[in-house]
Amino acid sequence: MVLAAVAILPSCTNHHVYRLTDQTYPKTPAAQDVKLYANDVTQPYIMLAYINSFEAYNKTPETRREQLQDLQRRARKVGADAVINVTEMENAIIGFKRDEHTPFPSPEQGEWEETFLRGTAIKYSTKEEAKAARQQLYKEGHIPGIGRKMYEPGESRSALRGIGPQ
Repeated sequence: MVLAAVAILPSCTNHHVYRLTDQTYPKTPAAQDVKLYANDVTQPYIMLAYINSFEAYNKTPETRREQLQDLQRRARKVGADAVINVTEMENAIIGFKRDEHTPFPSPEQGEWEETFLRGTAIKYSTKEEAKAARQQLYKEGHIPGIGRKMYEPGESRSALRGIGPQ
């Protein structure tokens, strides 16, 4: 029974990081700043992983700060230089929650929302390495292609409107 628990435990612990490549990089040193960006960057890069912060029920400034730090911590573990396209996400949860109308802890059926942050951990690289890595991710189905034209870092998405399968 202990062996079964040990075998299952690792699969439960990493649901916040979805690796996009088998290539591993050393952890980013704590002294190096892992930048967070709401959009894309113009410098060439390799996408390492999609990462999520922890989920939270409240949206206080302190919780948001902790979620941003959590993204940076997870990005450091995969060797990222930055996290791009950081977005707030919501999970609608239906289930049991604490009944606030009773003076003692008791459950009631309910609905609530959790929020978390999601972004893409990246490693800066040369333009050639970035293009080769992007093509590999496209072949493996990790990122969508837009017709035959690959989306390049820093390229305006509006420039790609109207381009479809050819």
